[in-house]
Amino acid sequence: MKLVKKGQGQPDQAPGHYGQAGITMLAAGKDTQRVSFIISHFVPGGGVNKGAAPGELIYYGLTGSLRVKTNSEEFILEPGDAIYIPAGEEREFQAIGSDPTTILVVFSPNPK
Repeated sequence: MKLVKKGQGQPDQAPGHYGQAGITMLAAGKDTQRVSFIISHFVPGGGVNKGAAPGELIYYGLTGSLRVKTNSEEFILEPGDAIYIPAGEEREFQAIGSDPTTILVVFSPNPK
């Protein structure tokens, strides 16, 4: 078991992200066997450039709204919504509206 108290997470700035600040609370391969648990904050207009997901991703909306696009679909993620993106699927997203957006990210990297 591992407890990470508020304020004990590590800063997280993932590649391809802009207008974003994150905190990794639990990291795959360090704190857990296979998953990372990240809180990610986006300023209005912040987001992620189009690219393939480097592992499985689940985004859970906490505040604000995100426009999430894949090659074939587009969704608006709002508080209480969850989106699953399989490893390798291209996605991009951007915080929309005038308020900051916060999401919970559950990430499981591809095995090496």
